[in-house]
Amino acid sequence: MLAVIQVASFEEGLRVANNTEYGLTGSIYSSDRNKLDHARREFHVGNLYFNRKCTGAMVGHIPLAAST
Repeated sequence: MLAVIQVASFEEGLRVANNTEYGLTGSIYSSDRNKLDHARREFHVGNLYFNRKCTGAMVGHIPLAAST
């Protein structure tokens, strides 16, 4: 399943992503180094990928907090 939300700007996209109830993993695709640096500082996720897919994390090998 894929959900798509149209936004007017990169900054608005970060605000939308940071305002969801999820936030375990995120991915940014850009050739603009400033946008990648901005995402590194402002995208609030557990795992952040740059210019690559965000699926396929190896459970048990990435330090994520377990929920109880």
